[in-house]
Amino acid sequence: MNQEGKKERLKILLATEWYYPLVNGVVISVANLSRALRERGHDVRIMTLSPRFFPLHKDNIYYIGSVKAERLYPGGRASFPAYFPHYEELTLWSPDVVHTHAEFTTFFLARRLAATHDIPQIHTYHTMYEDYTHYFTSRPEVGRKTIEFLSRKLLHDMDRVIVPTEKVKKVLEGYGIATPMEVVPTGIDLLRFTTKPDEERLMELRKQWEITPETKVLLYVGRMAKEKNIDELIKYFSKIHERNWVLLLVGDGPYRTELVNLVNQMGLQNRIRFTGMVPPEQVAAYYHMGHVFVNSSTSETQGLTYVEALAAGLPCVCRRDPLMEDLVVNGVTGFDFEDFQKFDSSLKRLLSSDREREVLSQNAKDKAAGYSIDRFGERMEQVYRTVMAEHGLGKEKKRRLLIPVHRKLPPWPSLIKNPYKSNSKIL
Repeated sequence: MNQEGKKERLKILLATEWYYPLVNGVVISVANLSRALRERGHDVRIMTLSPRFFPLHKDNIYYIGSVKAERLYPGGRASFPAYFPHYEELTLWSPDVVHTHAEFTTFFLARRLAATHDIPQIHTYHTMYEDYTHYFTSRPEVGRKTIEFLSRKLLHDMDRVIVPTEKVKKVLEGYGIATPMEVVPTGIDLLRFTTKPDEERLMELRKQWEITPETKVLLYVGRMAKEKNIDELIKYFSKIHERNWVLLLVGDGPYRTELVNLVNQMGLQNRIRFTGMVPPEQVAAYYHMGHVFVNSSTSETQGLTYVEALAAGLPCVCRRDPLMEDLVVNGVTGFDFEDFQKFDSSLKRLLSSDREREVLSQNAKDKAAGYSIDRFGERMEQVYRTVMAEHGLGKEKKRRLLIPVHRKLPPWPSLIKNPYKSNSKIL
């Protein structure tokens, strides 16, 4: 500690393939971590992909020029190779820690920076890729073996691997990854979800989606992708003949058209609503319009929407998953299910008793309280300091001779002639 009794201010580089305006679990995690660390007094910069072909720099965010890659991910982009004139600026800034959050363009660029200047590197494994192998192979075993091999290859030289749940840790251990791991759940902005919108706003939403005050709302929030198993929710809901129940599906994704077609084929247009993409600042109001949160996915790694629902006081009825064991506690914060009978009985139990739902609602809020942004930042700061000490930096960080990186390594190939005045010849 310094003379004021405060810990040394850290310089932290967060690298992610995805960032706003795209919204997914990785984006939320990176944004919340950046906010938490800055509130703790640290200097945080984000390296991500630009929404256009050319790079840009705005505030603490550095954007790498990129191109569309919609086939890989809705709204996704790619940059390989990339033109990035701000690389040298980040090098001279000299981060204490490099923390990557994706395994593509930004991962390799960040790893290059860390390796060149002997900076500790931490990686958060956000995505259960073996649940996504259907996008590139029809043979699940081939997909799994490919993911195992690539994960071992990418993570073997990290100083630490962060996983959001024990479920992900066990999977990576099963891959044979021996890198030290830490379980650090992603924090959320609890106040945003615990604060109930005014009744006028809720009435507007109900009117917009033609939902009467007497109607019970089963709410799903998230991406509409095949691995989310939303078609099971639709099929199960079709077997329940409660006239005043509505299934509200909030979100968008590559599988939405198939789901809409399924609903039309089953004649459920009057009982199931698709909202499409909802602006992030409006999502909390949907949680408060709901009566119960439903989800049939087993491909989650963070379960952020579950935590958001709990924070808003929504009991959960979700497919059984090791990830959810701490969040969805049977009879306490909701119920899990493995078949239609349990799905049906759990919903009827919750929606037929206001008293029981109120008890579970309060339990849900209490459970979510442990997932605050502040706690998230505190845990990650502890990890950073531990890794720095192990890496040989510690309090008395050794001074590094910062040679412009283009003198140390050969230049990367470039797609375009440099239109900017810059000494960088990296990319």
